[in-house]
Amino acid sequence: RTSKSLINYLILFLQVPLLVLVFLSGSRGAEIATIITYIIFCILILTHESKKNLLIISVSVLVICLLFSLYTVGNSVNTVGSFLYTLNQLFTQRLQLNNYFYNNYGVSLFGQRVTYNLNASLSSNYAIIDNAYIKLIINYGISYTIFYLTYIFYLVKKVILKNEFALLIPIISFIGYGVVEQGFIQYWVNFSMLFGGIFFVLGVEENE
Repeated sequence: RTSKSLINYLILFLQVPLLVLVFLSGSRGAEIATIITYIIFCILILTHESKKNLLIISVSVLVICLLFSLYTVGNSVNTVGSFLYTLNQLFTQRLQLNNYFYNNYGVSLFGQRVTYNLNASLSSNYAIIDNAYIKLIINYGISYTIFYLTYIFYLVKKVILKNEFALLIPIISFIGYGVVEQGFIQYWVNFSMLFGGIFFVLGVEENE
C-alpha cells in the first residue's frame, strides 16, 4: 500500500515537467488537448463514474466542437474587431483557413479533391485545413462525416457500458483536439480510433 501511494505521488510530480514542456512548445493543439484531459479526469472523479452523466458530457463535447467548427467558416473572420477575428488571432490564423477552404470548395455529399499547400512562398500562401471537422465535411463529404461521428458516439457508448471510464480521457481529449488539428481523424495520432477493434468484436459480451 505504501509503495502504491509513493508511485501515485511520483506520477503526480512528473506532471509538472510534462506540462512545462507542453506549454513551452507553443502548440495550441497540445495545450487544448492537455487542458481537456485534466478537465475530463476531474469530471470522472466528481461524477463518481455515473454512466448517464458521462455519456451526456461526452456527446455534448462532440456536438459543441462540431458546431463551433461550423461557426468558424463564417466570413466575419475577416472583419477586424469581430469575435471570429479575435478568435482567429488566438488560434494562429487557423479559423481564416477554415473560411478560405469553405468559400473555395463548399460542401459535397461524398467528398472531393482538395488542393493543399504546405510550403509558403512569395507566390503562394500556406493553405491547409487544420480543423478535423471542417476537413471531414469539405474533403470527405457529409456522408463520411456522419459515419465517422456516429462511430465516435457508439465507441463512447461502448466504453461506458464496459465500465472502461478511463478510456474516455483520450477519446474526449482527441474530440477537443480536432478543433485545431487533423489528428482527431488520423488513427496514427488518435489511437482511440483503434479501440473499435476490441469493443465491436462480434460475440464479445458486455462484461468481457
